[in-house]
Amino acid sequence: MTFAVSATSSRDTRRAFTLVELLVVIGIIVVLVGILTPAVMKAYRSATRARIAADLNTIATALESYKSDFGDYPRPDSSGAGAGFASLGRYLIGPYGNPASFIPPVAPYLPGDCLSVGSSPNITEYVCVHDTSTGPPTADWAIFGFNDGHDGPGYQKKLVGQYRGKVYGPYLQPDKFKTRGLAVLDSIGNPILYFPASPAHNNINVLGGYVGTGNTSEYNFNDNLNFFHQVADTDATTNATYRIKAMLGDCNTNGQVDSVPYPNAPSETAAATVPYLLWSAGPDGLFGPTTITQGASVADYLVNFQQIQKCDDVTNFSK
Repeated sequence: MTFAVSATSSRDTRRAFTLVELLVVIGIIVVLVGILTPAVMKAYRSATRARIAADLNTIATALESYKSDFGDYPRPDSSGAGAGFASLGRYLIGPYGNPASFIPPVAPYLPGDCLSVGSSPNITEYVCVHDTSTGPPTADWAIFGFNDGHDGPGYQKKLVGQYRGKVYGPYLQPDKFKTRGLAVLDSIGNPILYFPASPAHNNINVLGGYVGTGNTSEYNFNDNLNFFHQVADTDATTNATYRIKAMLGDCNTNGQVDSVPYPNAPSETAAATVPYLLWSAGPDGLFGPTTITQGASVADYLVNFQQIQKCDDVTNFSK
């Protein structure tokens, strides 16, 4: 009897990774991640800043439209010290007629949240200017009338104690911008700050601080000062003011722009000439440089200069 011999199948000769090879692959991946992560983050930050800059340009156009209608840029009420940022939401988008629509459901309250206290006709309207767990009246709230008597977006000019005539705006479309109460937010969710200059002195020249004469600008830092407090110096109003001045060109915080602040040190340059400042905290969510010290020496001045250059804030002026 004859038997046929069947062909043997080939054996799988694949080999598993050795421990050394696996470690090499992991090491390569770690190196690639280390190389690519900074580049990706840099691209993300650049894209974020570009988007915010575009938003500031849109707001600038809206401010010019407002000026065309009313003859001047929006200005915070004298009773609204500390709420300059809320002017953008109030005048460019426009409040709603029902104050209750602005009441946030629960604490904590965030900048831009609005509350009305009392009953008609004795109603006081407040806007939150700093994170707080309690409602008004506190230092974290400013009296700031946001109800213009018009039911819906837009703004009506108050004439002789009553509202009448044309509804202006909204100059910014509510569905195109993030908002919180009266705060217009950037793409990250932080309020965009607004500093209108004195009508007579609208150039940025920090000589004499924010109250001055002649060619000195009159940007009232108090309109938005709370946003420049850092965690380490929450109560240090002076340090917050230093950061604003430094961003405007006064690196040594001596109250003026010096062509030769120190021998062999970069000169100070006023940031720009604009009738108002628009200011976003940028990708890091922090307004102004991380730290600013009084430039009592060349070393201090150079540290301040470097801090300003590294600051990722987005503004309508060049720092």
